[in-house]
Amino acid sequence: MDCSEIRKEQLKGFGFIKKENPCYRNGEYFNLNKKIGQGGYWLYDYKGLFAISIHDFYFFNDFYFSTDMYVDEDPKYLSISYNIDITGDFLDSKLNIRNNSINGFLYGENRICALIKNNTPVYSISIEIYPKYYEELTKRFGLEKNYLKNALLTFKSDTDFYEMMILLQEITSFKGIGLSAELFYESKVTEAVALLLAKVEEENIYVSNKEYQEIKDINKYILNNLDRNISQKELCEKFFMGKTKLQTQFKKVNNLTISEFIKLNKIEKSKTLLKDNTMSIKDISKQLGYPSQSRFTEVFKESTNILPSEYRNIHCL
Repeated sequence: MDCSEIRKEQLKGFGFIKKENPCYRNGEYFNLNKKIGQGGYWLYDYKGLFAISIHDFYFFNDFYFSTDMYVDEDPKYLSISYNIDITGDFLDSKLNIRNNSINGFLYGENRICALIKNNTPVYSISIEIYPKYYEELTKRFGLEKNYLKNALLTFKSDTDFYEMMILLQEITSFKGIGLSAELFYESKVTEAVALLLAKVEEENIYVSNKEYQEIKDINKYILNNLDRNISQKELCEKFFMGKTKLQTQFKKVNNLTISEFIKLNKIEKSKTLLKDNTMSIKDISKQLGYPSQSRFTEVFKESTNILPSEYRNIHCL
């Protein structure tokens, strides 16, 4: 399944129905099913190279959703989004999604998990860059294999990235069709990539392939040992890394401190166990290394705004 098909399957799963395009611009338009909400989703997909989308809708009732994980060696696509109004409880805090902010997202490595409250708006503009596009850029400019991917990985969220905000806003006001639209949208994608790389280089937040892989190995080690408390000293000794370098590189790659990463992934693991419905909440808390069920319940409620028992009831109907 290619990137475009994945996107359309997601839209269908969220309740969007393809309609005749009322936007008088190139691309496709999807209406939200009138039984569950109001508004729509415009999608311009260009020859398997990139896509541009505008999201403007709201749900009548609270709506829980998460993006599916299609994890390959490389992500399916890279995304740059301007979240103008995107009110909701984002249960995966790694992305730090806020109103009036620019976010970088790697589909296939990042996961969005959110509870959108009833009658609250979702309005955002996104550029999605598919593998074919960034692979061609890599060859053309002789870049390190994952240069663009790593640049987006290290750029997470920014409320002061005004140049990118202006660029993405310009997309909403353009009404051209045909060749003029193709040229306009392609130029905006190229400009967005240039702005992103300039931002990363200016702020010196880029991570190399070697640094990226080192932290990914540490991530894997942590995920395989969620049943116990792992100290920074243990990680430094096992991966032959100084404390300062560990903290700095870990935050660059994950946009989380080590303790935040452990907490988040324990919660994600607990969600899987709660959905399975074969273990008691007390046993789940023990398996994830919490000192007591009450402490696990406290952390879970703090992270998700609901109790473990409530989460289980929602997902085990």
